[in-house]
Amino acid sequence: MWKQILSKLPKKSSKNEHHHHRGREREREHGGGHSSSSSHASTSKSSDNGHGKSANSHTKNAPSGGRSAASSDSGFKGGNNNNNNGGVFTPYEALPSFKDVPNTEKQNLFIKKLNLCRVVFDFTDPTKNIKEKDIKRQTLLELVDYVNSANGKFSEVSIQEVVRMVSANIFRTLNPQPRENKVIDALDLEEEEPSMDLAWPHLQLVYELFLRFVASPDTDTKLAKRYIDQSFVLRLLDLFDSEDPRERDCLKTILHRIYGKFMVHRPFIRKSINNIFYRFVFETEKHNGIAEFLEILGSIINGFALPLKDEHKVFLVRVLIPLHKPKCLQMYHQQLSYCITQFVEKDCKLADTVIRGLLKYWPVTNSSKEVMFLNELEEVLEATQPPEFQRCMVPLFRQIARCLNSLHFQSRKVILPIIFPALERNAEKHWNQAVHSLTLNVRKIFNDLDPELFKDCLAKFKEDESKEGETKAKREATWKHTSDIKFRRSIEEKWPLLESQYKMFKQILGKLPKKPSSAKFWDNGESQAPDNNNHEVLSQRSSSSNGDNLASLSVDVLPRLKDVSISEKQELFLKKLRLCCVVFDFAAEPQLNLKEKEIKRQTLLEVVDYVISSGNGKFPEPVIQEATRMVSANLFSNPHQQQWKNKTPPEAGDLEEQEEGSLNPSWPHLQIVYEFLLRIVASPNTDAKISKKYIDHTFVLKLLDLFDSEDPREREYLKTILHRIYGRFMVHRPFIRKTMNNILYDFILETGKHSGIAEFLEVLGSIINGFALPLKEEHKLFLTRVLVPLHKLKCLPNYHQQLSYCVIQFVEKDSKLADTVIKGLLKYWPVTNSSKEIMFLNELEEILEATQLAEFERCMVPLSRQIAQCLSSSHFQVAERALYLWNNDHVSNLVRHNNRIILPIVFPALEKNGSSHWNQAVKNLTENVLKVLSDTNPELFEECLRKFQEDQQNAEDNKKKNGENWRQLEEIVASMAK
Repeated sequence: MWKQILSKLPKKSSKNEHHHHRGREREREHGGGHSSSSSHASTSKSSDNGHGKSANSHTKNAPSGGRSAASSDSGFKGGNNNNNNGGVFTPYEALPSFKDVPNTEKQNLFIKKLNLCRVVFDFTDPTKNIKEKDIKRQTLLELVDYVNSANGKFSEVSIQEVVRMVSANIFRTLNPQPRENKVIDALDLEEEEPSMDLAWPHLQLVYELFLRFVASPDTDTKLAKRYIDQSFVLRLLDLFDSEDPRERDCLKTILHRIYGKFMVHRPFIRKSINNIFYRFVFETEKHNGIAEFLEILGSIINGFALPLKDEHKVFLVRVLIPLHKPKCLQMYHQQLSYCITQFVEKDCKLADTVIRGLLKYWPVTNSSKEVMFLNELEEVLEATQPPEFQRCMVPLFRQIARCLNSLHFQSRKVILPIIFPALERNAEKHWNQAVHSLTLNVRKIFNDLDPELFKDCLAKFKEDESKEGETKAKREATWKHTSDIKFRRSIEEKWPLLESQYKMFKQILGKLPKKPSSAKFWDNGESQAPDNNNHEVLSQRSSSSNGDNLASLSVDVLPRLKDVSISEKQELFLKKLRLCCVVFDFAAEPQLNLKEKEIKRQTLLEVVDYVISSGNGKFPEPVIQEATRMVSANLFSNPHQQQWKNKTPPEAGDLEEQEEGSLNPSWPHLQIVYEFLLRIVASPNTDAKISKKYIDHTFVLKLLDLFDSEDPREREYLKTILHRIYGRFMVHRPFIRKTMNNILYDFILETGKHSGIAEFLEVLGSIINGFALPLKEEHKLFLTRVLVPLHKLKCLPNYHQQLSYCVIQFVEKDSKLADTVIKGLLKYWPVTNSSKEIMFLNELEEILEATQLAEFERCMVPLSRQIAQCLSSSHFQVAERALYLWNNDHVSNLVRHNNRIILPIVFPALEKNGSSHWNQAVKNLTENVLKVLSDTNPELFEECLRKFQEDQQNAEDNKKKNGENWRQLEEIVASMAK
C-alpha cells in the first residue's frame, strides 16, 4: 500500500536539474560585477542546455555556424530565456511598426522589439524558421532606423535592454581558424577563402544598431557606462579573433567609438589590448584581429599628448617593436608601421630606439620580410633628426650593406630607388663641390653593382620629374579654367540686370536713325543671347546626353573573379570597375533598366569583396586609377546627385520625422560605391604614395561638397571615409582642415544652412584629439573664430553634442583656454530659447570640470551673473539645470574658493527660488544648495541674507513710496480736471 501511495507522489528533481539550477546561481554570483538588477550582461548569454556555462567560454566542440549551443531543436531559443515560463516558447510574431503608434508608446514598443530580437536562430540549416528569421531581420532594421532618428535621451531601461539584446546576439562561442604562418610557406593568401559567419544577415544589423546607439548623442554616457562596462568591453575584445573580416571591421569601428565616448574605459582598453598582444607575441602567434587592433591603436597614438608618458614609451618598446618578430608579420605590417611612425613623429628622440629595435628583429632568411623592414625603415628615417641618426648610423649602415650584397634582388631593388632621387639631384645641382664629388662616386658604385637596376632608376627618376612638370602645368590650367568658370557664373548672375540695361539701350537706339549693318545683333529678342534659363538648358542637355551615352553602353554580366585564373583577375577587376562607371537614373524612372541596375549592383558587391580579400599584394597604379575613376563617376558626376544638396536642414524639433524625399533613391548603388571607397582607402594594399596622385585635392574637395547631402546614410559613410583619408594621406591634412574651416565660415556668416555640420565636427573632434602640445596659434584661432561662433545659430541642436566635444578637447589640452571659451559662451548665451539654454548649461559644466582655479577666477564674475539669471528663470528646467552645477564636486570646489565674490551675486536668485518658485523640484534643490552654502561659510551666508533682506525691504519701501507718489499725482490730476 505504501509503495502504491509513493508511486503517485511527484518525483524528486534529477541531478541534472539540480546542477542546472546551481549553474544559474553561479552565473548570478559571477556576472561580471553587476548588481542583481543588471545581471543581464551574463545571464542573457548563458546557454539553456543545462550546463550553466557562459556562451563566451571558447570551447573546442562548438557547433558549426559559429552560433551558441543554446539553440533549441526548433531552431531558436526563447526571447526571454531568464523568464520564459518554464521553457515554453512564446509565438514569434511581428510587432507593430513605430509609425503606427503614438509617440508616448514608442519607447515601450522599442523595448518589446529589443526583447524580440534577443532570440538567436540557427543558420546552419537555411530552411529552418525562414519566416521568423525574416521577422527578426525586419525588426532589427526598424530598430536601427529608430536609434538613428531618436529625438530624446534614451532612458536607463532602454540602454539596459539594448545591451542585453546585443549581448545575446554577438557574444557566442568562436571557433577561430587563425591564419597562422602561411606566408612562410609561400601560399597565395588571395586563394584562401575567409570563414564567413552564416548568421551575418542578423549579426550585421545588430552591430549596425549598436554602433548607432554608441555614437548617438541621445545615449547618456553616465548611464551607459553601467552596462557597457569592463566585462562587456573584455568580451567585445575577444570577438576580434573572429574569422569573418566583416565582423572584425564592425568591431573595430565600435571599439573606436567606445574608446572616444567612454573616457573612463580608456586605460582598461589599452591594457587589455596590450595583454592580447603579449599573448600573441610571446605565446601563440595566432590571432585574427591583430591588424584591426593596430589600426585602432594608430588613432589612439595619434591622440597622445606631448610630452609622451613613460607608459606609452614602454608600450612602444615592449609591444610594438617585438610585434616585428612573428612569422605572420605580413598580415598586419602596414598598420604596425603606421603606429611606429606616429611615435617617431611625436618624439623624434625615439628614432634611435625604433631603428635599433628593427635591427634587433631584422629577418635573416626571409627576403619578403626584409623588404617590409626596408620600407618601414624609410618612413622612420624621414622623421629622424641628425642627432638621433648619428647614434645608430653605424649598425644601421652595416645592415644596409648586407642588404646591398643580398642575393635577393628585391632588397637592392628597394634600397636604390629610395636614395636614387637624392643622389641624382645632388649630382645635378648641389651647391657644395665636396658633396657633388662624393655623390658622383656613390652613383658610380651603384652603377657598377647593378647597371640594369641603375638604368631603370634613372628612367623612373626622369619620368617622375616629367610627370611633376606636367602635373604643375595641369594644375595651373585647372586654376585658370576655374577662374573662367567663376567669371562666367558671375556674368550669369548679373545677366538680368545687364539684359534690362540692354533693352533700355536698345529703345534709345531705336529712336536714332538706323545705320546699315551686315551683322545681326540679337534681333527681336530671339537671338543667340544668353537668358536666365540658358545655363539650365545647357546643363540638361549635357546631363541628358551623358545619360544617353551611359544607357547605350553594354551592361553585360562579366565572369566572376573566382572563376578565372590569378593572372587574369586584375584585368577582369579593371573591366568590372569600368562597367560600374555606368550611372543609372533612380529618380525620374525607377522602373527603367532594372536588369542592368541589378547587374551593376552585383558587380559592385563583387569588387568590394575582391578588395577585402585581396591578400597581401599591393594594388598597382592602374587599379587605383580605375577605382578612383569609378568612384568619381558615381559620386561626383551623377546629375541626379545635385538635387540632394543645398537643402534646408530640418529644424531641431523635426529630426524624428525623416522626410521620405530626403533619402537618395540611388542609394542601392551609392552605398556599395561608398563601401568600396572605404575599403580601398583603408586597405593595407593601397599604396598611399601612388593613391595621392588620384585621391588629390580636387577629389577631396568634391567629397567635402557631398557632406551637404540630405541623406543621413550618405553623410555617415562620408564621415568615416574622410576620417580614413585624413589619417592615411598626411599630405592632405592641412588642405582638409582649411577647406572644412571655409565651409564652416560660410555656414556661420552667410547661409546658416548645411546638412553635414554634425559630421564635420565629429571628424574634427578626432583631429583636435591628435593636436600636439603646445597648441599652434592656427588651432587656437580655429577655436575662437569657428567653434565658439557656431553656438549662435538657431539649428545648434542639430550638432551641439559634436561641437561640445570639440570645445572640451581644446580646454582639456590647454586649460588656459577655459577663460576664452566661457566668455565666448556668455557672448552667445540664448535669451529666449530655453532648450538652447539647457544645452549651454550642460556644456558649461563639462568645461568647468577641465577648468583650473586661475582661469576660473578670470571669468567668474560675468559667469556668476549669467548663472544667477538662469536660477531666476521661470522655465523650471533651466533653473533646475543651473542648480545641478552644485552637484559637481569640481565646480563646487571652484565656487567654494571664491565664495566671497560669487555668493553675493547668486544669493538673491537662490533666496527667491527657495521662497517663491512655482516648481517644487526647483524649491527642494534650492534648499539643498542654500544649506551647502550655509555650511561652507556661515558668517558670509548670514551677511548675504541680511543684505538680501535689506534690499527687499528697500524695494518694498520704494514700491510703497512710488505708489504714494502715483496716488498723489492722480489726486492732483483729478482736482485739476474739476
